[in-house]
This record gives sequence, C-alpha cells and structure tokens, in this order.
Amino acid sequence: MSKIKCEVVQDLITLYVDNLASKESNNIIENHIVNCSDCKIFLEMLKRDEIITNVVDKNNKAVDSVEKKLIISIRRRTIKRNLLALLVLIIIVVLSTLLDNCSF
Repeated sequence: MSKIKCEVVQDLITLYVDNLASKESNNIIENHIVNCSDCKIFLEMLKRDEIITNVVDKNNKAVDSVEKKLIISIRRRTIKRNLLALLVLIIIVVLSTLLDNCSF
C-alpha cells in the first residue's frame, strides 16, 4: 500500500473519532498511526477533546501544525453541532406554527 499523507489521515481521523469512518478508512488510520507519531498524537488529542497550544518559537509566531489542525477540527465540529441544533429549532417552530393554524 502506498504511503498516505498525514493531511488525508488527519481528515479521516475526525470521522474515526466520531465513529463515522468506514472499516477500510479505520484500517488505514490504524496502520498509519503505528508509524506516525504526529497523527497518533492528533488522534489522542481529539479523543480527549483537549486543545494544547505549544509555541514553536520564542516570539509566539507559529503553532505546531498538528495543534492548528486540532483546533480547526474542533471548531468545525462545534459549528456543525450548532447548525444542526438551529435547524432542529427552526423545524420545531415551523411545525408548531403549522399545527396551530390547522383546524381539526
């Protein structure tokens, strides 16, 4: 099997943590993290939902790329959850309005 880039694996890891990845994707991730400490750390951090921001240099100019991806991933999941909650609320309001206007 050809070596899969960490970026691809880290995209799959977010699905893996949410139990949404296919069995084949799970196998790819599990085989990859055996040899890749960055992706293994990324997975462990996502599992614990911890955000750790280690500074790369003294001037606080750069943050480790794995940590940036973790922050982005958590933000995306939070946005998706909020949008889903908003959608459910809108559906409830619309249905409630329709039922109030209906005469039985």
